[in-house]
Amino acid sequence: MKSFTGLLKKELIVSKNWLITWLCVLTLLLFSSLIFIIKYGGVHSRSLFYFILFVIVSMHVFFIPIVMYSFLHLEGKTMLWLYNPNSSHKLLLAKLLMATIHLIISMILIGIFAGLGVLFFDLPDFEITVSPSIIIFWIIYFYLSSVTLAVIITFLWTVYHSLSKFPGLKKLRWLAVLLVFIALNLIDYFLFERTQLIENNFFNFAFEIDGEFYFEIEGDKVDLGSIPVHVGTELYYLIKTVLLYIISCLLLDKKVEV
Repeated sequence: MKSFTGLLKKELIVSKNWLITWLCVLTLLLFSSLIFIIKYGGVHSRSLFYFILFVIVSMHVFFIPIVMYSFLHLEGKTMLWLYNPNSSHKLLLAKLLMATIHLIISMILIGIFAGLGVLFFDLPDFEITVSPSIIIFWIIYFYLSSVTLAVIITFLWTVYHSLSKFPGLKKLRWLAVLLVFIALNLIDYFLFERTQLIENNFFNFAFEIDGEFYFEIEGDKVDLGSIPVHVGTELYYLIKTVLLYIISCLLLDKKVEV
């Protein structure tokens, strides 16, 4: 436990400048948007500002993958991971956890600007009805989607660096990574689009998350009912993510041994 805590502290120290830079950029973006909308937004200022916040929050699904890649890229440049006595599982898990912490901090900053929007614009005329189950589902789905993308990037990164020990492939590593990425997508296409094997034969049942989401703001409405969840599809992506993570750890361990 102490070694893992030490890894987290190391990741925090290494990524501190990156995090500060990102928060400055995000603050500048949100503050500029707020000032611009106050000055030029007109009658739709409130809706426009909250729409921008929604877009920025939605784009955060790529936040953990981007942070994870920045961590891995730094490790690839310094090669410190070659001499780390901890297991690759701990190394990667510490990076994922620190990326999650960065995500939470970034979301908190967005929440602060959402509060500032209330001060400047007052609350927009809106009506909202949201079931807790819907909120929990979307938070979990959002986070797991982000982690899945991060694991895929980690897998491709480990493949790239593992190929460096083969002199003949060293200059073709990017091509090899591209082919691996295409292969992963072709497998998904074959299982879901071409044969529909997953949906028709693999845990062929689904359930619905009962709930209600109704949102109306200044005449614009969003009305969603229950959310269907296909067990086979979600289980497939879970197994795929876990397998890619395990393979990444094995490739990283093998590289460390070399």
